[in-house]
Amino acid sequence: MKKIFNLVAIFAALAAAVSFASCAEDEDSAIDNATEQGKKYVQVKAGDKVYFGNTSVGEDGKGGVITITEAVNSETDKVVSFSIATKKDEQKKQEFTIGQSGSNPSYVLWDGTQFKTGMQADAVANPEQVVFCLSSKPSEVDAQLTNSVCILTSASINNKVKEAAASKGIKLVDTMFGVK
Repeated sequence: MKKIFNLVAIFAALAAAVSFASCAEDEDSAIDNATEQGKKYVQVKAGDKVYFGNTSVGEDGKGGVITITEAVNSETDKVVSFSIATKKDEQKKQEFTIGQSGSNPSYVLWDGTQFKTGMQADAVANPEQVVFCLSSKPSEVDAQLTNSVCILTSASINNKVKEAAASKGIKLVDTMFGVK
């Protein structure tokens, strides 16, 4: 009986290991697909899981996962709450809220060790650190979008960040998005 119990325990451990490896492979594939799709912006709503790829982010230089927990979208106000983690360290999710109003930061930056949020002044001062931001006017990103949707965009298509990078001679790295 003890041998049967030990065999069951061994099979359970092996099944768990295969399951975790399979999830990591799926995530790698999704991040690679986001990069291959070439989407520099993504519309988000609560419950979405968005993969992003950016070669300047994280110890592995690939990207990560953004899990949208809340999205308030109207013509006059946009607020997105989410967790974000690099694919290398999915266990250390960081929680953030970005918004369109003057008191909310609307940029997400990578300082080389972690993500942080910043205001437009932070993004302009450090354009090379901006990974993505919340668009205040989605219709300027894509004429088919209304201004009442929440759009995350690559720093490379944000006018203020592009101007700041150009004035400092910095080439921005595109952030590519994908939804699994």
